[in-house]
Amino acid sequence: QDNLTLTAGSARFRWGVPVTLTTGRDEVWSNSYAHLDWARQINPTDQFKLSISADEEEFSNYYPRLRADGTARRHEIEAQQNHVINSQWRLVWGGQYRREQLSSPDLFNASPNQNLTLWRLFGNVEWRRHQQWVVNAGGLWESHSIIGENSAPRLMVNYHIMPGHTLRAGMTSAYKLPTL
Repeated sequence: QDNLTLTAGSARFRWGVPVTLTTGRDEVWSNSYAHLDWARQINPTDQFKLSISADEEEFSNYYPRLRADGTARRHEIEAQQNHVINSQWRLVWGGQYRREQLSSPDLFNASPNQNLTLWRLFGNVEWRRHQQWVVNAGGLWESHSIIGENSAPRLMVNYHIMPGHTLRAGMTSAYKLPTL
């Protein structure tokens, strides 16, 4: 069974900014986006998901006393596979690619066109040894065109005390990646 969802939209704002008592200027910001999600239920327990998105933002005279015209674009694709091996073991893995572009001669005088790419791979395994105990182990690898490569391992242990109440202990690491 397939499920397909498309969302899209656009917004544009224009406002006047007084410069002196008798003069002013207009500032404009606009954004357009499209996002496509496709999910295929392979069998009752396994699923494949694919997401594709595009986003464009334009701005003109956005900061007071400084011209800041420009255009920013982001394109992204992500895939994920969920697989249940048996009642105790479950796997999730996938990847992502993102490309960001920013063009603003006013903000980046020496090099007005800025680009960024991100590659990401991830995986997680879940082991439900007992009704109350769940162990999760996983990892993430990222390659970022500005800061290089990172990896982030993850290990979590969950103890379900009663319905709606869980104790969790774990170790992981994370990185805040820059965007344009």
